[in-house]
Amino acid sequence: MTRAGWDLTEAIGAANAVLGMFELPAEEIPPAHLWHHSERLEEWFAAIKQQREDRIKGVESVPDADDDDNALVNELAKGLRD
Repeated sequence: MTRAGWDLTEAIGAANAVLGMFELPAEEIPPAHLWHHSERLEEWFAAIKQQREDRIKGVESVPDADDDDNALVNELAKGLRD
């Protein structure tokens, strides 16, 4: 095939992009509602890149934790240090 319509070319490009996403680790695959929004995908992959860099530096992101949980952990850790 030497020429294809614009819509066919776009559909094939989008399909290749989505299939390529499934080669990523499960935690790095963006949610399906972002697949056709290039700006949101760029933001998603920029965040993934930052997480990778943070992991390399030894900085782990902490999931949302309540202050009460942190206080309890600090109290338990204080007992271990004494």
